Amino acid sequence: GLDIDSEYEESRVQLFPGDTILYYTDGFTEAANRSGDRFEEENLSSAFGWACQTYTDPNQILDHLFDRVAEFIGPNNSHGDDMTLVVVRQQ
Repeated sequence: GLDIDSEYEESRVQLFPGDTILYYTDGFTEAANRSGDRFEEENLSSAFGWACQTYTDPNQILDHLFDRVAEFIGPNNSHGDDMTLVVVRQQ
C-alpha cells in the first residue's frame, strides 16, 4: 500500500551485459511458513544471486525464485498477499 510519508529519489545506474535487476512486491518477502517465519530480503537476495549465476534466461530466474518461496512457505500453506516479481537482464 501507499504511505503518505514515503520519500522517493531519482537515480541512474549504468547496466552492462549480463547485469540483472529484480523488482518485487512486499508480498514476496513477507511470505510466511507455518512457523510464522518470513521469507525476508536475505532469502530473496540469496536465491536471486544463485539464480543469476546459474541461469541466463530471466524466466528461469523467475521460476527459481517462485519455487524457493513456495518451498519456504510449504505445501498446503496459503499466502493471502500478491507476490509479484519482474526480472530484467541487460543483453
